[in-house]
Amino acid sequence: MGGSATPPSPPPDRDPCPDRIPANVTGPVRGITVNSWLEVELDGEAPSVVFVDPVTGEKVGSLAGIRRLADLIRCLERGITYRAYVDAVSGGRVEVTVTRQG
Repeated sequence: MGGSATPPSPPPDRDPCPDRIPANVTGPVRGITVNSWLEVELDGEAPSVVFVDPVTGEKVGSLAGIRRLADLIRCLERGITYRAYVDAVSGGRVEVTVTRQG
């Protein structure tokens, strides 16, 4: 009677880590060029997802407000590696595809 129900767990064979996520880079965007790759990393205690230039090691933008962001953060916390391919740059708008590696 009146007890709380526990949400069902995902099936054991369902991997919650997405393979590809289309997204836009937010925050201050610096030095991003089309057809380049960016590292995808966690930043901060309440983690946010940031893009890092693999050559300079500098943060070049961040990721927010996308579907499955919580899944992406959990996967990064588990050690799953992601990179972002820069699809388009138009003014301050940068479109990327975040891709799971390995």
